[in-house]
Amino acid sequence: MGLQEAFWEDWHWATDEVISLNWMAKASSSKNHHVVIVPSGPADRQDTASLLVQQVIHSAKHRLWVTSPYFVPDQGFKMHCALRQCVG
Repeated sequence: MGLQEAFWEDWHWATDEVISLNWMAKASSSKNHHVVIVPSGPADRQDTASLLVQQVIHSAKHRLWVTSPYFVPDQGFKMHCALRQCVG
């Protein structure tokens, strides 16, 4: 439901329209994937997505996948990646 709610809020913020969505969530059959949905946008008071990504970079042990249609690496992201590369 988190992804639909994030989409609904972004749509409403951008268009001032209220849309109807199918709110019945389906559980994944896979038990091997961990997913976190972090709503973040231009109307937010705090850039939670950027803060989360920087914390995850800091905590990563082997690999990190960041997927977002809006993801543009900023200077903080680049610096965290460079730091993690130096320390292994």
